[in-house]
Amino acid sequence: MKNLARAAIFLTVLGWGAAAVFGAESGSQTVFGSGKGQESAADPDAGENRESLEGMTALAGEISQELRTVGRVQVSCGTEGTVKDCRSFPVELQLSQWPAGSYQAVLETVTDSGMSFDLETSLSKLFLADGNATDQSKICRYRREIGVGEDGEAQVNFQLTLPFYGGNFRWMILDQEEQELSSGVVNVESPRENEIYTAVLSGDTDLEPALQQLRFTGENGGNIMNLKTISWEASQVPEDQELMDQLQVFVAQEGQLEGLSQQQREVLERWESQGGLLIETTEETLKEDVEQMISGERLDRLIQENGNSYSGWEKSNVLENAPIRSTPPVKLYLGILLLYIVIAGPGLYLILKKKNRRYYLFGGILAASLTTVLLLAVLGHRDGIHAPFLVYEARYVQKGEKISLQATCGIQAPYNGGYTLYVDPDYQLLPYQPYSALYWDGEEQMVGFPSMNMRLGEKSSRLQFSDVSTFQPMYFTLERQEEGGPLVEAQVSCFQETLQGTVTNRSPYVISDAQLLVGREGVAYLGDLQPGQTVSLENIPVIFASQETWLDKIGENLQQKDRNWEKFLELQYQQIYYQWTERADRTGGMLLGFVEDGTLDFQMDSGYEVYGKSVLQAEIPVELTREGAVYDPWFADRGKNGHEDYATTLGMYINQGETQAQYQVEGTLERLRFISRESLKTAYEIPFTGEVSLFNWQTEKYDLLEDWESRTLVGNELAPYVSPDTGLLQVRYQTEQIKEKEDGNEVLELLPVITAVERKVPDA
Repeated sequence: MKNLARAAIFLTVLGWGAAAVFGAESGSQTVFGSGKGQESAADPDAGENRESLEGMTALAGEISQELRTVGRVQVSCGTEGTVKDCRSFPVELQLSQWPAGSYQAVLETVTDSGMSFDLETSLSKLFLADGNATDQSKICRYRREIGVGEDGEAQVNFQLTLPFYGGNFRWMILDQEEQELSSGVVNVESPRENEIYTAVLSGDTDLEPALQQLRFTGENGGNIMNLKTISWEASQVPEDQELMDQLQVFVAQEGQLEGLSQQQREVLERWESQGGLLIETTEETLKEDVEQMISGERLDRLIQENGNSYSGWEKSNVLENAPIRSTPPVKLYLGILLLYIVIAGPGLYLILKKKNRRYYLFGGILAASLTTVLLLAVLGHRDGIHAPFLVYEARYVQKGEKISLQATCGIQAPYNGGYTLYVDPDYQLLPYQPYSALYWDGEEQMVGFPSMNMRLGEKSSRLQFSDVSTFQPMYFTLERQEEGGPLVEAQVSCFQETLQGTVTNRSPYVISDAQLLVGREGVAYLGDLQPGQTVSLENIPVIFASQETWLDKIGENLQQKDRNWEKFLELQYQQIYYQWTERADRTGGMLLGFVEDGTLDFQMDSGYEVYGKSVLQAEIPVELTREGAVYDPWFADRGKNGHEDYATTLGMYINQGETQAQYQVEGTLERLRFISRESLKTAYEIPFTGEVSLFNWQTEKYDLLEDWESRTLVGNELAPYVSPDTGLLQVRYQTEQIKEKEDGNEVLELLPVITAVERKVPDA
């Protein structure tokens, strides 16, 4: 009986303690169970069983549907059917021949979530008995009010998102009683990797057939590219930037641009300044002009841009590392429970037995139980999560003259049911589409799944969440175009590892831990930039290396700041870094920095707690000059001359003794220096710290280069070290000490690379 009583008391403690920890309030939403299949009175869409209607599918083009003689609806996706990026594209619904009145236009999609927030999931599931708080399909609906006048016509515009491979969305026109009047399904094709999205503005001669015959192959091989074309008249050229941004190339016959309006010209100029390719040509020179413009680096950029549309980064990975103020301290609560088990179990029994007072055992257990319950209740009231809360990761993106604020947000609640969030209408709202999203045929009725209903209005936008389980994350994105001048101004030049120029912070924020990415793999640390501060780049070293360098530097600086955000901020930087290094046109530079006091103010009247950090991501021009040749011992060891980018992670290693490498010089060697692999900081690999010697072909002996890490050899100094017969440069690397880790494993030293300037001998 005593054991049974002890077990019952312990289970009671767990139940009461969990309720206190997570702030369950009587009279509010139920905490236990999943809430799945419930219908929310505040959300008329939840739990609807709509009648299956005849739909019409189109390939990202225009569709028309007529039901119940209410009128016609024409749906256009992207730029008249050309969708460059499924992650964000415009959708337009045009109504004609409709009775005058007020209606609702609705777009419906289905998405998955990425990873859940790491809010001590196992503990919450244990305490809340919530086995349904996992990721599952979610219904997303966009709503706009639409008014039809006496002419029977109206137009409504949305911005939509789908998985990177495309998919389906369902559109509906509802009356004010939520009755469906017209509907259809649209299929949007994914951007194909080998298609360059091109608009054609022809004159007397149609240029489109000739353009469709052209094929392009990048310098590095890969896909054979062709032009996916759409033909326009001057009146069809967009006056909307979002429509224009769906294109990559715009081919216009000579003289046709003169027929554009001022608004069309401004949109076209802005599009071109942000990377769009405008080609003016004639019928006679069409093939030559287009092939000349779409070649080299431009073609590689287009190939890379299309390839990147297939790669995604789960930003939910960043969000789950945000430290939440009211997250229950698991170690503390587990410690209290463990102490209770020890006391209520053998501890109290042994103490009372030793004192021969075992008759106090049951009373002692009861007292320990009550004390534990009271302690958990007090701590739970302090740490409890009582209302929905938001987490975001935001980026202020500066690209040319365009500045935008882009944020990925997640919201969770400590109870089952629904809740509402009001958002500033200046922000463009989209649900977050993860990389591994669900395919939905557009027809299947998604009943009982968690839903997010987005009502877009002029005064505020409203997000209603229904059928959401306890602590189930719901993700969405925000974007807003920022007014004013650039956030950062810079004049930067880089010769080898030497920076020159200035960087000025024009934003009203402190930009902390600023990093300057230069070219492909260059990294320079600038520190904190105050508002209005101009920083000279003189004497600031830039290291052409891998990401370990700046990740380590971020960690060092965060040690003096808020360590709770360290993982969150590192992941933000890591994603931006990889997206930058994947781009083929990264010949300029990018300034990255954390925006202090840049808390997003998107919330209106909701009062939910918000946690997050913002990053400045500004592309800046950099005049980059590098020496003509790079000698890497890894390539030399394989019979190559080593003219490669020395940011490569490959290398040649040494742990004791000596090794030799030969490099083939092409022409006359005018300048040479060694670059240590300072960025290499892995478990068992370190930069080479031994001796370097150059073979003297005149004395047939090695000459020790004592200051090889800092010395630059030029001109006549190099003559003895290049074979007059074969043009070989021979280097010996020596190290004596065997380096070991604490676990006894040997450490390898990665040999340095050589940068060189060669003056090639002209052909006779």
